[in-house]
Amino acid sequence: MTDKPTLSTSLSPALLHLYDLSNSVVVIIDVFRATSTIASALYNGAKSVIPVDSVPKAIEISKSIDGIAAGERDGMIADGLQHGNSPLEYTREFIEVKRWY
Repeated sequence: MTDKPTLSTSLSPALLHLYDLSNSVVVIIDVFRATSTIASALYNGAKSVIPVDSVPKAIEISKSIDGIAAGERDGMIADGLQHGNSPLEYTREFIEVKRWY
């Protein structure tokens, strides 16, 4: 056994059970994809992005401002939404078509 610290990365909380967490410190970060998507949309011409904490709130706000609601749950487009959370989806062409400018 070694006294050196080790670092493990789990790409999903659903995979955490695959790791030995005894005598471990666990840090959960779930912002990289969201912030990459926000940056991509803004870079490609979106007027604004409004992060929310639920799908119903996303739908409500998008209707009130004539925007779109987008997001994912467990890697799939969330029920009630038409667009996901991939930065590659938010190209300049997509944003122009959606009139986010």
